[in-house]
Amino acid sequence: MKMIFPQKKWYINSWKLFFIIGLIGFLSIICSVDAPSYGGRPASRSFTDDEFVYDEIKKEGMFHVVNSRQPDCSFVLEFLNSEQIETPNRAYTYVIEDGIIHIIDPADSTGILVTLEISPQNAENSEFISVIQTFRDRDAAEESGMWIGELPSNGPYRYEAGWYRAKVAVGLRPYDIVLVSTEEGEDYLYVTNSFQDTVSVISALDNTVARTVTVGRNPKRLAVSPDGSHVYVVNTADGASGTVSVLRTSDHANIRTIPVGIKPYGVTVSPDGLYVYVTNTAENSILVIQTSDHTVLATIPLGQDTLEYAEVYFGNLIDDSDYSIIAIVGECGVFSKVPDMTNPICRENPNSIECPLKCPSTVGVVRTVIRNVEPDENGYWYSGFLNDEFENGTLTLMLVEKFTGAEGMDLDQDDNGILDYEESTEILPPWQNIVDEIAVNDYSGEGKVYSNTVIQIYAPHGSPPTNGKLEITGGYSRIPNGIDTDSPDDWTRNSNYSSWLYSFYADDDIFHLIDIPENGKSYNSPGERNLLYGEAAFNGVITRANHPVINEFVLNRGEYRPLALASPQQEEDNSIYLSTQENIILKIRLSDDNVYTVIERINLGTDGINISNTTDMTLLPGGDLYLVDEKNSSATVIREGAVIKRVPVGFTPFGIASSFDGRYVFVTSLVTKLLTVIRTSDNSITELIPLSDESIGIAAPRSGNYVYVVNENENTVSVVVYTDDAVCN
Repeated sequence: MKMIFPQKKWYINSWKLFFIIGLIGFLSIICSVDAPSYGGRPASRSFTDDEFVYDEIKKEGMFHVVNSRQPDCSFVLEFLNSEQIETPNRAYTYVIEDGIIHIIDPADSTGILVTLEISPQNAENSEFISVIQTFRDRDAAEESGMWIGELPSNGPYRYEAGWYRAKVAVGLRPYDIVLVSTEEGEDYLYVTNSFQDTVSVISALDNTVARTVTVGRNPKRLAVSPDGSHVYVVNTADGASGTVSVLRTSDHANIRTIPVGIKPYGVTVSPDGLYVYVTNTAENSILVIQTSDHTVLATIPLGQDTLEYAEVYFGNLIDDSDYSIIAIVGECGVFSKVPDMTNPICRENPNSIECPLKCPSTVGVVRTVIRNVEPDENGYWYSGFLNDEFENGTLTLMLVEKFTGAEGMDLDQDDNGILDYEESTEILPPWQNIVDEIAVNDYSGEGKVYSNTVIQIYAPHGSPPTNGKLEITGGYSRIPNGIDTDSPDDWTRNSNYSSWLYSFYADDDIFHLIDIPENGKSYNSPGERNLLYGEAAFNGVITRANHPVINEFVLNRGEYRPLALASPQQEEDNSIYLSTQENIILKIRLSDDNVYTVIERINLGTDGINISNTTDMTLLPGGDLYLVDEKNSSATVIREGAVIKRVPVGFTPFGIASSFDGRYVFVTSLVTKLLTVIRTSDNSITELIPLSDESIGIAAPRSGNYVYVVNENENTVSVVVYTDDAVCN
């Protein structure tokens, strides 16, 4: 099979290619070549008029020509004016006589290269113009660039092709585009119109606007569920915060509006279709929406904060005990106490200085319960990374056996700092046994901790100020040495920067610790066990416990400002990729029990080049991640957690998409107005296609050698054809 197109070879050095890209962009700016205006063209004119008016064809201007016998090969034909028509090879003069378009041979002003005649069957085709294309001879078919498929050795040289609209008028300032294959087997394109607060729904059958749906204010990004049943629209400025509109594709109806965070932007759907993730760029978080009822399930915090986590060391101990971790609230500092309303003075005037204060009713309440705590292959159990299971505050964490209670249970109903069952023999504890416990006191006031001996934790006596301030008590951990003395000497302070994750201090392989642990201190990194530094830390004795040991640690996390999201296509891989303004890509996984864990962190600046504004990403079926790199004017390719290549794509790259089979990646660039086609097998550029406008959003169909691009200033969506060397040449 052969398709005649101009041959494009890219055997040039990267710097030369980069120079050419820049020159094209420069010339496009200074020359200001006039392009046809499409703003006034009809959006949905039928092609089935009884008497075909050729002036109406010319009004349509651009057509996507497809041979039904070769659906994966096509080209775009454009009527430049009343005298010239442009094929993939060049512009030709044409005339219309007796209802037939004649393309003139430039070497012979009286000779005809091709005749284009409306098929008699056209009246039955509502989705396109059916055109019979007849070529003078083999040379004419090859020269014109309009032959699709393999050229036969003998004629006749003709075939019937469908002419589809190649440019569709949509709303004001279109932004993003997605292709939806509905459950009914129909294909539609959804386009956000950011200045009109609408979404245009384009029928991919005939490239006409089937419906315009009103959504929230300033809609930008789109995501579609794996089964094609719903499209999720991020409205970036819908009131005080943003929203997500849920569109049902069976009837294109807006069925729900979900409030999210401030300035939402990125959106993706998990490969199993259970969750929608939305980045709240002004709140540094990811919102999780449950698709079963379209309600907000959780928020993944990404802002700078201090969070508490826990781990359990089992050592070689393997048994079938039923272990649980519970966190008991102990916040009862100077600033958290409330009036004691059982006192008559407080009932009369709770603001009186004589009104005694008491701990709030939340003291002693079980805030968190984690069940089925079991060791991994190394003898450790770890809580999740970004799920923030243990809120920052004064807590007592207990590792217990056979816990029979639940979250919300109040174990200290008189709020006096002693568990009720220790004060009354008539009250039984909601566990069979306390295996181990630790206390975390984040306030220098009167925070309460609960344990068998109720140890109050203080900062080491005479500790020097930190950054000119007294050290706040908290973040203490029992070093997992197995010695359970219930003595303050058995507690030691973690480093203030025990697991600092800010990208400036990032290691390639592990989460960086910005200071060197001192003897006798323990520190943690997410997914790693506590490490003990120094020998003979406790009376020269290091032993192993005959029971599991729980250890709390503090995570001082740097701020991540989220941008774009991408999801894998494999349903069993329930994870997402997140790009951040700190030049970090995070791979985050959501477990079945709604625990969020960062399982991979990719530093994009390891080669000394900072990357910013990674506004769009695409993930191939094989796992390679492609993202736009605005600062380096390239598409960055990530494989197995490492940057393997940066492909130059022109100034200010913005939109990126991949073909359905993952063989090609397409990138739009705003300043140079180019569509770059990248072959993913070797990450080489196969084509640089000039665009007529600043094109941003991009979508690829399931098959075919073309893509849809959004033309922001023209308010249109156009079909752009690329050459598939393996199929069409």
